[in-house]
Amino acid sequence: MIKKYLDLVDPDGAGFWNMKPEALSLALVAAAGFILYSQNEALRHFLFILDWFNIIIHESGHPIFGMLSLGNRWIMFAGGTMMQLLWPIGCYGLFLYQRNPKSADFCIFWFGSNFLGIGPYMADARAQILPLIGGGEHDWTYLFNSVGLINYDRQIGAAALYFGCFAMACSALTLNNHIRNPKTNTKTATETFS
Repeated sequence: MIKKYLDLVDPDGAGFWNMKPEALSLALVAAAGFILYSQNEALRHFLFILDWFNIIIHESGHPIFGMLSLGNRWIMFAGGTMMQLLWPIGCYGLFLYQRNPKSADFCIFWFGSNFLGIGPYMADARAQILPLIGGGEHDWTYLFNSVGLINYDRQIGAAALYFGCFAMACSALTLNNHIRNPKTNTKTATETFS
């Protein structure tokens, strides 16, 4: 079932799950992730337009998931982060389906860049120093308190931030792979299910 879905979304086999990177490439990506992690504030300032776009998507997620969840507060609070992560994932699938893997590679970068905001926001759950755009209650304070993880906010936030930096570094690896090895598969999505 999953294989058929992945074939529908990615008829050319250009998705990151089909890559077989060498150990050296993975080591370089991990190192690049650490370098990006160490420079995350400068990177966030450099990507301020994308960051503001991500914030708009985040804030729109609260009322949308609030309505869809029929009043479930946990889903409403998590909805902002879920929305800002679902957009790049959806665009990634759409670009692969349209046989545009280089644009899909940007979506991996976009997905990772979201964690430049999510990681520090998670890490701020106890301190609550960051200003809240809409005011009210801090998303991650509520979410972490509800699952008993509030005392690990800084560690979880740091891990999320590194994950995002690693994803951004991976996007360079996938872009390099797509530039060096263009696919010429002409199989259409409808042929996948025949």
